[in-house]
Amino acid sequence: MPPARLTGHAACTERRTAMNIFGLTGSTGVLIAIALALVPAVVAYVRGRQIARFVDDPALPERLFAGSRVMSSSLMLTIVALITLTGLASIWAIPAAVIAYYAAALPLRRTLYGETWSLAAYLSIVIRFFVAVWSFWVLVCAVPALALWAGDRAWIVGHSWGGHLLLHCAVAIPDRMHGGLAVDLLGGVGDGGEAGFEAELMRRTPPEAAARAQELDERGMRGEGTPEEMRESLELLWPAYFASPDHTMPFMDARTSIPAYAGIWDSAKALLPELEASLAEVAMPFGVVAGGSSPMPVEEAAAATARAIPGAWLEVVDGAGHFPWFERPGCIRAALDRLSA
Repeated sequence: MPPARLTGHAACTERRTAMNIFGLTGSTGVLIAIALALVPAVVAYVRGRQIARFVDDPALPERLFAGSRVMSSSLMLTIVALITLTGLASIWAIPAAVIAYYAAALPLRRTLYGETWSLAAYLSIVIRFFVAVWSFWVLVCAVPALALWAGDRAWIVGHSWGGHLLLHCAVAIPDRMHGGLAVDLLGGVGDGGEAGFEAELMRRTPPEAAARAQELDERGMRGEGTPEEMRESLELLWPAYFASPDHTMPFMDARTSIPAYAGIWDSAKALLPELEASLAEVAMPFGVVAGGSSPMPVEEAAAATARAIPGAWLEVVDGAGHFPWFERPGCIRAALDRLSA
């Protein structure tokens, strides 16, 4: 049961104090972090232009080796500088630095290898590869960027596997959070409720459709599927997410990257034991909302996670499925009021 079936997201709410980098607040600190993140890209672009002049030189391999050391060193030093000088305040700039670095190398790649990628297509591949390899840690790095719009700290809400991501954030970046609200999440204890969720989705779905969805999902996890097949799989299972198959939201037609899809899910499962062991260290207001009629098993997912976090509370919304706010409007707002009171 990979993340494409969990269809969740994370969001930040409520503006607070201004962001602080190098003792500077607001947009100035953000601009400094962006400037640092662009340094490796500038080095890669300039060095690439220099190397491209010697494309017919017999000594090109040596020049490439020397140039790659300079470029990769600039990237590593920038990452160290961002972490050392700004701590977690600008961790969001690390993925930006890596992506900009690879983008700046495209002109050299065109010269050396005759590549014809457009910048947009090339960046799309770089971002998918980056997410597939670094998976959950890329997402954790990206969350503080959302908090920029909420000030120095934020209340963060995560739904479904976004709720699972929220658990990682509560462990890894607590100084960026006032607290968290996880909504019908993939839990952080045991298997997080994965087996029960998968079984219940299939039980609620007509056998022929369930078999087809399972086949498509397995193809995706092997890297053989297509985004269109992932969409078909989710659409076949869509009614099973709700308390009643006759009362559902419009289908959420989300685009899917197959490498990122498989990479994130493998990473999430591999990190589960470490995450479970760390939940007892969470020291912030934390609430969990579960749909009483959701395919996600309340006990294995929401309840077990709430028990593992000191002071966390659990609210089960009767008659609600995997999207509690749809069947019981106002329940999430009420939970946020309770959390921030």
